[in-house]
Amino acid sequence: SYRVAMSQFPFLSTPSPVYVEPSLPDRHSEQDLPSLRDLEAGHFHKILTSPLAQRLLRPEAEDLSCWSWHDLQQHWYDALSRHEESADVSDSTPEASRATFVVLGLAALHAFLQSNVTGPPLAWRASGVVLPEVLRQDVVKVQELRRQAVASLTVDGEAAYQLTPDVELFCLARWVLNHPVVVRDEDESRWARVRVNFWHQRMLSENAASLQESIYRDLDFLDGRVLGEMSRCSKDAKVQFLLERAAVHTWHGFDVKAREDLDRAAKETGFEFALTGRLGKRTKFQENELSQLVVLAKSADETADVSAGVVEDGKGSQSAGHSASTAPKPQNLDLNDDTLLESISFANTSATSPGVADEEDLPAALASLDPASQPVLKPLDSIILLSLASSITNTSPQHGLTREETLPYATRVLDGGSTNWQVYTQALLVRSRIEGYRSRTIERGVLQLQALVDQVIAETTSTHPSAESSDPTTNTNTSTTFLPRPKPSESASASERLQYIHPLASPTRWTLEAELAARWVSLGGLRTALEIYERLQMWAEAALCWAAVE
Repeated sequence: SYRVAMSQFPFLSTPSPVYVEPSLPDRHSEQDLPSLRDLEAGHFHKILTSPLAQRLLRPEAEDLSCWSWHDLQQHWYDALSRHEESADVSDSTPEASRATFVVLGLAALHAFLQSNVTGPPLAWRASGVVLPEVLRQDVVKVQELRRQAVASLTVDGEAAYQLTPDVELFCLARWVLNHPVVVRDEDESRWARVRVNFWHQRMLSENAASLQESIYRDLDFLDGRVLGEMSRCSKDAKVQFLLERAAVHTWHGFDVKAREDLDRAAKETGFEFALTGRLGKRTKFQENELSQLVVLAKSADETADVSAGVVEDGKGSQSAGHSASTAPKPQNLDLNDDTLLESISFANTSATSPGVADEEDLPAALASLDPASQPVLKPLDSIILLSLASSITNTSPQHGLTREETLPYATRVLDGGSTNWQVYTQALLVRSRIEGYRSRTIERGVLQLQALVDQVIAETTSTHPSAESSDPTTNTNTSTTFLPRPKPSESASASERLQYIHPLASPTRWTLEAELAARWVSLGGLRTALEIYERLQMWAEAALCWAAVE
């Protein structure tokens, strides 16, 4: 069947079964749920404009011009409650109807993430889909509704970013996936609620205790359903759950628990890796080879297909996935230093550094690897390494030794190549954060971060004409980029970028820009940082920059 095929070949479909399947109640098949394939292919507009979605999003009240955002949300809640009591969907069981709403909520969430985290830009306006026609005709009214929508995301006194673009989509996803009719306490659709609530937590200025409690309550329930002995989930689904839970642990500061989940995920996939030492040279003029830290890693089945698999092109046809060498990926800037080599030049012999795995303790599969030419890792295995790097940084002080220990994990993902655009982007981001503290690599670190910011801004900026162009929430970015914009053939589809977005927990575009501004401040580029802070309307940081330059 379709589900079994997806479980057997997780990379032959985009997204993999863990991308959507665990969040659907009662494991409905593609034949029972036609909108599932649209969700997998990234056709979010088709789902959000379906007859069922329009019945939810289009109130039948006579006078809508005076409605507030609270009125709209109350209408969504009432419409979902009424839907359970009536037979709105012909020839559908209540379970299939609930699954359809889960897909609707996930479509709104993933459209929001595409618009704010991964790109490419949406070809349609969120307000044109979510808001009734009477309300979206008034630009001033649309701006006021968006301000109210952002305010509605406040939890425990912690507010969301005031210029969050396309916030209507996230609010819709939040209301649908937190509705007791759609997501019940006795099925695995609570996984969808964990995802939307965790993204909500990450959008707030500080962690909200009530959201954290809700997230961990759902995670405790899912632990038995996904990882228990009677679990029906595939191995990849279990690994994805462990990685997502590790990301939640890391965000909330529970790094010991995060490391336990990462180790368990590696055992589930059969992934072998070790931080060890090998003789090599780091500089162009180095005569003697010294022990260098390196991560040796190998996925369980080296001959398995680690490509992106069969991907729909949006026209109903399918194309073979890319290999690591041909898969589109973001630009990896060269170091171009007069002393340091682009990468460590390893010798044929090996030597072990103190505090890392001894050569005799390495598994045979790792001991035989050439550190300069290691096999490509599966995307989930790459995410394990990147999550470990984040966990180390989170628990250790800001020190050179910490950065030296963390860098090999990101380097392993980059040097081996990656078949997924977003995984490779995350690896570049991790490396740029580490390189921002060394005089020899600080230039590449800040330029790589600038290139990533430009990529995210350009890839999440819609180019279609907008009736709400005067709204500041749609003008928080620039049109110029540090590097030339990639051609469509050199970029990745939305479905590929979103495939692993939940375990990666990539930053939003305004968070990434704020990080770039902070980097410029540390380098003394106060004017550049000031321009970014003013564009993001982060007035506290902008005031500090003004005080420093005056």
